[in-house]
Amino acid sequence: MTLSAGCSGSRALAQADLATIDPALDLSMLPEGSLPAPDPWRPYVTELQMGAERCPGVQHDREGEVGFAGLHRPCFGLMPRALAEVVRDIPVADIHLPANVRAKYLRRPQHYLALPGFGRQPDFMVHVEAGGTSFVIRSFEGKVPADTVYFVEGAFDCIEEESFEDGYDELEAGKCPYAFRSHRLYRRHSDGTLHDVTRGLLPRPVIRRSERHKYDAGSPRLDISKLTYAPTLRWRASPPGEDPFPASESRRYDRVVSFDAHFGFAVWNGEDFDLRERVSDSLWPRYKCSLARPDFSCDGALTRGKRYDPFLDYDTEWPAWSKP
Repeated sequence: MTLSAGCSGSRALAQADLATIDPALDLSMLPEGSLPAPDPWRPYVTELQMGAERCPGVQHDREGEVGFAGLHRPCFGLMPRALAEVVRDIPVADIHLPANVRAKYLRRPQHYLALPGFGRQPDFMVHVEAGGTSFVIRSFEGKVPADTVYFVEGAFDCIEEESFEDGYDELEAGKCPYAFRSHRLYRRHSDGTLHDVTRGLLPRPVIRRSERHKYDAGSPRLDISKLTYAPTLRWRASPPGEDPFPASESRRYDRVVSFDAHFGFAVWNGEDFDLRERVSDSLWPRYKCSLARPDFSCDGALTRGKRYDPFLDYDTEWPAWSKP
């Protein structure tokens, strides 16, 4: 696989160079997170081995029922070092919050979880609180380590004035006072430098010019709500105003799911992302339904839920949730 696509303009420095420049960037106190994934998979084993302060205990305790910032049944503790270093090493021209400020928050305990993936070690997903903003980072381990990529949601889009729209943050330091959160995909090269591979590995679906008027200006957008369950993203397009798509449009294009229009799934396969029109419901599960992190609440979700999504194959045999 070639890695050049989407990497132009990257100015990330090697990790050793950053640590030499400023001790405030040091993240060596964080756990490596390089332990092999449990085989067979068992939830919370990896996080507890890494020294997590707390994880959901027995399945029916109240703490285990509560998610945090899009994470399903996360643990709390120092995050894996490799993910923290990715957030630290993103060029400030891209992420806008200075690296030393990012590192200050990355050294603090955060909510995170481990997930089974394609590599020797688990995938991880972390939510980082960083003053007026936040980061979400998820690793996608490759079948070979060089193919591993990191998905980051952060303050990438600088704006000049305040906003009341979703995804808006006020940054505590740096030259950009305000920003909107958006998504990037990164990969480490063998020399330690970090490269933006978003365009090459996660291309945005194209809406034909003749149909642009049917959707809002930012469409299609990535839906990352299932990353805590499965290695799957979804492209969605919203209507141009506050009103839903008219019923005539829904019938004509057979593409509207709930409020948005479906533009495909992006599923990690251990090397890159497959763009698929349909997936199994195990790759786009209902809320609280996870094969990797069992939750007794899933039974109710499956019982109450309807098979409303025409782009899902409801073919998963969900196990009993009597024990985690």
